[in-house]
Amino acid sequence: FKQIEQKHVLFAINDKGAQQGLHAINADGKILPFEGDYLHINEANFSGSKANLYMSKQVTQDYKKQGDNIIKTVTINLKNSHAASDCNLERGNLCLNSVYKDWIRLYVPMGSKMISSRGSEVKLTSYEELGKTVFDGFLSVRPLGQTTFTITYSIPEDLVQNGTLPLFIQKQPGLSSEEYDIQVNGKNVQKINLETDKETKVN
Repeated sequence: FKQIEQKHVLFAINDKGAQQGLHAINADGKILPFEGDYLHINEANFSGSKANLYMSKQVTQDYKKQGDNIIKTVTINLKNSHAASDCNLERGNLCLNSVYKDWIRLYVPMGSKMISSRGSEVKLTSYEELGKTVFDGFLSVRPLGQTTFTITYSIPEDLVQNGTLPLFIQKQPGLSSEEYDIQVNGKNVQKINLETDKETKVN
């Protein structure tokens, strides 16, 4: 049950009633609705190797109030901590670690507007999907290297409830725990070790 809670096991069953039961306990991996701020970071490795084994990720979410607008900056630090594999298959070697080629998508509240970004190797695109606004980019991390991706965007002001902003971070299935820092005006207010979905509040 712990593995299910941490999304290392997901279920899909053809029986509609059984599938609804799995959805009720969040064991089907669906993108969830939420009344407040929302963040789901989804990565896909296109390198053809198993560089994910050696990757670590640290995420910072920084909130600022500018007039009537709430401005949020998400910074993602990705690090590959191991040397490259010898990927010469003719010599019979196993190519586990090579350049991590990362198709990265950020699911955020519907109506969020991108202000700026840096770190993506292609032009960042924005579209709507599954009831969210999605920011879509691509980056790479070399063995023994690191890459920083940053995006700044506005979120709908009506998400704030009595001066408090509810926040839901939905974990990508299959990942180990990751470090998330929450900041307001550049100052840390909360640190989360994300092992499963997390609901919290930001004052």
